[in-house]
Amino acid sequence: MTRLALVLGVLLELSALGEPPRAPEGPALSWEVPAECMDDTRARDRLGALLSERGPDSGAGGGGIERVEVRIREVDAGFAVRLRFIGGLGVDERAFVDESCAIAAEAALLVIAVSYDPVATTTALAPSRPAVQRPSPLSPPEVSDPPSPVPAPGPEDPAPAQLAPRPALEPASTLESEPPRQPTRRSRRGRGPRTRGDAGEASSTRVGLGILGGASFGPLDLWQGQLGAELSVFGPLWRASVHGLWHAPRTVRYAPPLEGRYQGFAVGARGCVVPSLPLRATVELPVCLGGEAGLIRGEGVAPTPNPRAATVAHGSLILSPGLRWVALERMALTASLDLLVGLGRAGFTLDEDVAQSLVGVGLRPLIGLELRLP
Repeated sequence: MTRLALVLGVLLELSALGEPPRAPEGPALSWEVPAECMDDTRARDRLGALLSERGPDSGAGGGGIERVEVRIREVDAGFAVRLRFIGGLGVDERAFVDESCAIAAEAALLVIAVSYDPVATTTALAPSRPAVQRPSPLSPPEVSDPPSPVPAPGPEDPAPAQLAPRPALEPASTLESEPPRQPTRRSRRGRGPRTRGDAGEASSTRVGLGILGGASFGPLDLWQGQLGAELSVFGPLWRASVHGLWHAPRTVRYAPPLEGRYQGFAVGARGCVVPSLPLRATVELPVCLGGEAGLIRGEGVAPTPNPRAATVAHGSLILSPGLRWVALERMALTASLDLLVGLGRAGFTLDEDVAQSLVGVGLRPLIGLELRLP
């Protein structure tokens, strides 16, 4: 029994040594795609087939790609594909659009396979050629028996039957080409519930909700803190928004014993052009033009004798270059520098002297945080 166990152990070790090492598997796949395009199981099987020719010495592949996130959403031009490669070299994003949902999903898998291991993918897609058997140069050529001569017909032999002429082939009927189908947007009626991949992404138009904070020299000729909110609707190359700002209270001391406090609000709207940039997926540089109007309340405070309160309306045109960094897919950090051009002249008086007045040109730096939906 001891010898038998020893022999079995040696055989198991030899079989383990003879087994070739396995190539590492493909990258981890996050598949957020509508079910009618291609489900998760089929996508993983297809990616495995494209990488099935990876050899035992294959490394991690694709410059250290560890994870790939795939998202497909329906847009006006068809179906937009967004690929996000995550690995040792950082994050790389790619995007394209196709009219067919199934073709877009298949193309996404092909891009992933080629990026991860182009040699294995090319080998898997190459058509297999049948082996052609070539004769050995040393073997003598095979000589077939010569055909037996056909005797010429004698005078008594009947003449061969005349062959009827073959009818001319009629030209094949031409097939009428079907006119190309125009891509149409499908209604959500009759379709199943949205999956996580296409939820809220049926259109390229999105909505942004933002909070703003900063300081402003204007509409009064003094600096005041600013706090507000913004509602935006935007696309890849444009943006439209409305905003509201609160001018925080500011107390100003003049010649004793005069003091005044000023606060107010403004609401406005603006339209923006967003230039197309190579880094547009993460960085946006909108240039905006708009206007705003509001009210400012000023009042004298103690120890000002006989303090009174007054309200002044103001209006301004706005020219605003900005910067928006899309830190996450649904969140962006914003910064802007508003140039204010006043549309009126007014002010506040204390003890019959002008204390503060509206400025002709003002400046307002703002920073904010924007939540993007869907």
